[in-house]
Amino acid sequence: MKRIALLISGVLANASVSAATFVVTQFGDPPVNGCTANDCTLREAVLAANATAAPDVIVLQTGTYSLTSFCATDTPNCLDLDITQPLTIEGQGSSNTEITTTIPSNVSPNIADVGNTRLIEASAPLTLRNLRLRKGFVRSSWLYTGFGGCLLVRDAASVLENVVVSECRATSSPFASGGGIAIIGAVSQWQNVTVRNSDADFGGGVHVVNGNDQPLAQLLGNNVLITANRARYGGGVNLSRASLALDQGSRITRNSADYGGGLDAYRPAFVRGSSKSLLEISGNVADTESCGGVRIRDESSYYNFPTRNIALSHLRVQDNVASKSGGGMCITSLGSAPLGTVSLQQSAFARNTGADNGGGLLLNSAESSPYIVLDQVSLWQNQAARGGALRSLGAVALRHVSSYANPSNGGAFDIGGRSSIAFTTSLADTGSIDTSGTVELAASVMTAKCTGSVSDAGNNFVLQSIGCPGVSTTSEKLSLAFADYGGPYPLVGIAQPISILRDLLPPIAGEPDVRGWLRQNQLDVGAHEYDAIAP
Repeated sequence: MKRIALLISGVLANASVSAATFVVTQFGDPPVNGCTANDCTLREAVLAANATAAPDVIVLQTGTYSLTSFCATDTPNCLDLDITQPLTIEGQGSSNTEITTTIPSNVSPNIADVGNTRLIEASAPLTLRNLRLRKGFVRSSWLYTGFGGCLLVRDAASVLENVVVSECRATSSPFASGGGIAIIGAVSQWQNVTVRNSDADFGGGVHVVNGNDQPLAQLLGNNVLITANRARYGGGVNLSRASLALDQGSRITRNSADYGGGLDAYRPAFVRGSSKSLLEISGNVADTESCGGVRIRDESSYYNFPTRNIALSHLRVQDNVASKSGGGMCITSLGSAPLGTVSLQQSAFARNTGADNGGGLLLNSAESSPYIVLDQVSLWQNQAARGGALRSLGAVALRHVSSYANPSNGGAFDIGGRSSIAFTTSLADTGSIDTSGTVELAASVMTAKCTGSVSDAGNNFVLQSIGCPGVSTTSEKLSLAFADYGGPYPLVGIAQPISILRDLLPPIAGEPDVRGWLRQNQLDVGAHEYDAIAP
């Protein structure tokens, strides 16, 4: 095959080992006969690039490239494009350049050719830029798990820039993963990427999985939109022993699933946005089961794996719905197996609904020690039958938590285990705390009743005659209001320092309030510090 002499690093003497740029001149997918300067299809360009280990570039024009070459068994000459050497494929914009297929998705009813209409499979580093992938399809069998309806990247780094992936499918018997994209065993970095209108069993939009129990696989990105996808587990995204960090306006929104409407994550090391841009997980639905926005699972101890610490931070989880429990998020282990420490920080939960338990959060770990820690979290207008803000079956630790108007039949915080609450404010909730376990309450402000064994660990302010331990006062003296106080999300705060809330606590070096702002030497009890130092 003749290599076009448009070399990335200039014209070099030995073209067989030099990185080259291939300009595709044909939109069709006829039988391959070599890539030449005047006659080169996308498939022929890929085959030419695979001929050496050089990091080549393929340039596409404005238009639609349709893969039509069908054969009974997947080979490089037919069906999907097989990338085996480092490659960049670059189009003229996601609205101008499209790769798709016209091979019918039911062309092989006996499932002999499994991945017959997937678009791209890469086992080498791949960059996709300025293009759209559409209508890829992969199916599974009992002998073969189908991954990536439009794109599969296996054990290789990948980069997507200005890419749209849409209307892709991974269907199953018994299961398939990554309706739009599947990433296996490596890091994928995205910039300005949309994945939409795709479906699978695991990860309707995206599935990221590590090949072993080390959390090496990661999805990292800026300005990522994952929307209108459907799955049984993780409508937008499914992570399996993999992690996620999306920044700069990224959203997982309007997806649906049985469990984890927006995101389903098993043993992730982290799921996060950033301090400058919270990752928005919104408008997702668990339409038959639980965990409308997010499900975080660690069932490791049940299977005798070592427990894993999980860090969740900088999330905005709002307007999600669960048919059963956990409107915003579920954090769960299997049976009575213990979790590693799960830390949820710098996050907001708003207007999520769970029909049964945990409007904002369902913490389904029946442990006697607080392995789940909420720190600098705001919860408002979430609702459920029990635990409008959160329902915890086991122990939980709350620090610097703001709770506002979370209706339920019990408390905003419905807690089953031996737990601790400090620097927390509950305002306009149906109830503040309802516990069948025991709760130690410290440096907090409660404005609705406490039910169950709630002990006074000191420096609490409560409304008169509501059954919460602490200094009894009136609402006029508290002067609390839910508003934007300059942090990353609204919270219950004070418009001016109030004498009865000051001078009780000793200085705590570096102690942050609910916004993550550092408290001064004179400390306010409750979530919000009036004159905290902004970061």
